[in-house]
Amino acid sequence: MDIILRTGFASITHDLSFWPEAVKHGKNLAISGHINNVSEETTFNDCKVIRAFCIKTKKIRETPYNIEVWINNLRHLTNAKCNCLAGITSDCKHIYATIYFINNHRSLSKTSFDQTWGKPSEKKAAQEKYAQPMIVKDHYNEKRKLYLNSEIIPYSPSLSDVIHTDSALKRYLEYKSINKNNLFIKGLLYNLANSVVDNSHNEEVSNWVNYLLRSSWNSKIYYVNLQELDVKFKNFYKDKIIVSDEDIIAICLNTQAQSKCTEWFSIRKLRISASSKAHRIKTCKKNAYELLANTFVKEDGIVNSKKLPSLEYGLKNESIAINTFCDQYNFKVIQIGAFIMPVQPWLVVSVDGLVLNKFSNKIEAVLEIKCPSTCKLKPIWDENTKKFNVGYLQVINNSVVLKESHVYYTQCQVLMYATGLMVCYFFVWSPKGSCLVKVVKNEKFLSEFIPTMKKFYYYYYMKELFTVDQEQNKENTPKN
Repeated sequence: MDIILRTGFASITHDLSFWPEAVKHGKNLAISGHINNVSEETTFNDCKVIRAFCIKTKKIRETPYNIEVWINNLRHLTNAKCNCLAGITSDCKHIYATIYFINNHRSLSKTSFDQTWGKPSEKKAAQEKYAQPMIVKDHYNEKRKLYLNSEIIPYSPSLSDVIHTDSALKRYLEYKSINKNNLFIKGLLYNLANSVVDNSHNEEVSNWVNYLLRSSWNSKIYYVNLQELDVKFKNFYKDKIIVSDEDIIAICLNTQAQSKCTEWFSIRKLRISASSKAHRIKTCKKNAYELLANTFVKEDGIVNSKKLPSLEYGLKNESIAINTFCDQYNFKVIQIGAFIMPVQPWLVVSVDGLVLNKFSNKIEAVLEIKCPSTCKLKPIWDENTKKFNVGYLQVINNSVVLKESHVYYTQCQVLMYATGLMVCYFFVWSPKGSCLVKVVKNEKFLSEFIPTMKKFYYYYYMKELFTVDQEQNKENTPKN
């Protein structure tokens, strides 16, 4: 059972190196009361996470910054994160302010602030200010009587109502007004009905992506201290990589077709992707990082001709595989596009689906589908030979597992890390017989690999991306 403290925090220690300005401003933030909603939660393996909000100094009505500080049993800081720009290196003023608050919260008492006794409470003041409920009630009754005594007239939309929109309804009303033939109008009505269905689907996807965002924000994040980045790289990261939660939702909606849309490629180009880049970083030697980063930049999404038939086979049968999975295991699957991790937006994952439990209507796992073309005419598991017809599955202690050394294992782990989910259902489909493997989040694997990916991105890949971006800007700049 998780234990959550909201007061009486014990002091913590850390090895982070903060810039003098971060120390100065961070201390002022804590003293002036900008650190709020502080809590300390004991999670798995007795690890502790301190969460806090920091109200922005200039735009106090905007969403506050989210800070998380992870500590061990000795109350020594192991990880820290903040969703501000400077927080990408774990040494921003908001993180320092949170640490200062924890270590000095007893002295940051109400005696440090203006006298408040003798003054009415906020609730009482509000009651005094807005103490005229009868006016509201009277208006409500009058309005209600007006509606009860009025004749209800059915609304019939006219062209003037939608003249400034571009929709199927507008086109229907336009063609109806000039007496186009019935077949043409039926087609427009069909498009109108489809647009309603699409809007309903997009609303459902948006709701579940919102759930993913909360899950990702609240999950354990692995950091590594980095050297101070040059201003030009920070600006590039701010302009090209950082995205808002609203942007992430929009990207998920716009890239649901994944490899069939150009935005999917452009989003992945600027980031490390779970499926194509992550495992290559894992297996690359450190002295070859620069070469690998240069290779990533030069890749344009064109698939090797030798891999094209198997890729086409997978794309063709993916929807069939998802339907098979849902029918066999009684799940519902929500398909989304490219999901950018909000805390570490240099990481992107392409989610085949979110697995919903039909009874609880909660996300149970992330789904990864594989349709090997080598198993067109044979099952994944051969009952006669008692062997798998794919090389990445094996049986250990009477359980089917995914080999940890394989690229698909890396992909599943990064999928869970980015989405904040604890389980990945790895479904290998064949028309002759499929196989489901439950892959559980491996914190040890991630704690070692995520910092490696982050170093690779900041020290090698982002610099290559910046160079390419500068060259493109020069080409697009008109010559005098």
